[in-house]
Amino acid sequence: MKKVKNKYVWSNAELENLEALFPVTTNTELIKLIGVSRRTIIRKARELNLQKHPDFRILIDFQFYGKQGAAHPNAIAARWQKGEHISPETEFKPGQEPWIKGTTFLERLQYQNAIKYCKLNN
Repeated sequence: MKKVKNKYVWSNAELENLEALFPVTTNTELIKLIGVSRRTIIRKARELNLQKHPDFRILIDFQFYGKQGAAHPNAIAARWQKGEHISPETEFKPGQEPWIKGTTFLERLQYQNAIKYCKLNN
């Protein structure tokens, strides 16, 4: 890869590697293999209309965690199944409602400002 005025010129071999590996390889591994930044890889992949394989996420979940749906804490929320309880002790019980329900934006803002004021003065 040659650097020309802050723009990388991809060699044919690098492009072939990217096209072959991008769908089934993590971006972190591609950074190590090709030797460019994460942003450069993502830009080139978009330019070439490359996408991760549809089962790529499942493969990574099993590879690193031994089960589906556990690769990233933020990704777990999107994979909850109906009736599944991740943290029952912190869930609302039937009939309970959040304190914020029914409050106006101004009331919430006043509450937040009151908390900040108390923290600053303590």
